[in-house]
Amino acid sequence: MERDREIDLLKYQLDEIIEANLLNLNEEELINEYKRISNTKEIIYNLGEVANILNTSEYNNISVLDNINKSIVKINEIESFENSIKEFNNILKDINFQIQDLSRDIINYAQGLELDGDRLNF
Repeated sequence: MERDREIDLLKYQLDEIIEANLLNLNEEELINEYKRISNTKEIIYNLGEVANILNTSEYNNISVLDNINKSIVKINEIESFENSIKEFNNILKDINFQIQDLSRDIINYAQGLELDGDRLNF
């Protein structure tokens, strides 16, 4: 009877370990996860700052996207004078789209981070 209970307990514990997927984590992955979790607040704060720099015009600062858009307008004004200037406009538009994508990805990543201090106890 006692032996059966102990076997059941060990099976349960093994199932919990397998379900937690701890067997597949190496030391480097655990260290990286620890660093990410223990610095989540700082990561979220700094990613928010980057997103603001890219997107938001605050405190009399002009965002990177605002400056790129202004540059596109300026190039549009003169591109008809010289064919090679059109390429500058194309590059600026590509950069604009890339920065928009980057900003969206940064915001999504930051929103996906969990502030789970209990996870550090594992």
